[in-house]
Amino acid sequence: MKSYFVSGLIQVLIIYTTFYLLNFLSYKFYDFRILPLISLSCLLGVYILGIFHLRLINLPWISLIWHLIYVSGLLIYIPLTFFDCYYGPLSYVTRGMLKQIHEFLISPVLYLGLGLFTKIFTNTLD
Repeated sequence: MKSYFVSGLIQVLIIYTTFYLLNFLSYKFYDFRILPLISLSCLLGVYILGIFHLRLINLPWISLIWHLIYVSGLLIYIPLTFFDCYYGPLSYVTRGMLKQIHEFLISPVLYLGLGLFTKIFTNTLD
């Protein structure tokens, strides 16, 4: 695999780990107001990293898949989180769905999956 892809994977792992460390510290010190900001900043950080590193592969359809998955996830995640924070609590099921969307978007599985998909079908990450 190319070094830029691996460096992008390491950067996504750093953001993923940092999110869970900050999440743990916010629960420890009972500062729940900052959790949505931490979540959104981690989502946007991974999205920007993915845009930058997947663009270097020079396959526009991989970037298109990345954009489609992220934008659709963000269009679900951001309004519901905003509603939960400012207008009233969401149901337990909806909050669970939001946590799953967030976990999928910041985890390195999506980035690694697109990289492996590219390697298998186009053999460009040699």
